[in-house]
Amino acid sequence: MRTSSKWGQTPFVKSAEEQGAGSTSAETPSLWFVTLVLVYFAGALFFWMRSLKGYVSLWVMLARSKRVEHPAVSRHIHLMLNDKIQVPCSWMHWILVGRKDLAESAHLILPHEMEHIRRGHSFDMLLADLTVNVLWFLPFAHLLHKDLRDVHEYQADHAVVCAEADADQ
Repeated sequence: MRTSSKWGQTPFVKSAEEQGAGSTSAETPSLWFVTLVLVYFAGALFFWMRSLKGYVSLWVMLARSKRVEHPAVSRHIHLMLNDKIQVPCSWMHWILVGRKDLAESAHLILPHEMEHIRRGHSFDMLLADLTVNVLWFLPFAHLLHKDLRDVHEYQADHAVVCAEADADQ
């Protein structure tokens, strides 16, 4: 038995006592509502744990890296060298790079990663992660996350290419 009109339906049904002769007015949630809440929290837990795993692995990688100095990197940015890094990346004020990449492509990689840091892309990605973790059931949240990452790469690439073009003139 529903407790409200067609347009203002609540996800609650009357308890067995209310349907009978009991005078209790307590309502119990319906099975579909409880199932929906449990599925939501299970999905949210999965995405929060996935994010946590990523952040923990980042911190472990930072802890196992050696800080090095480079003339192209300002003092407030920490250049971290780790041979296990396959793809150079940056997070907050750290740049993680492998020895081979640093030796061969520092003139391309470091300005690109410093541009990510200068523009604060880590904060945008934190907000996008938060959005995905809370709204995991919406495909648009995942698309936003992917598109934001792509836009960040475009912005950093564009800034490096423009700086190279200005330097050539």
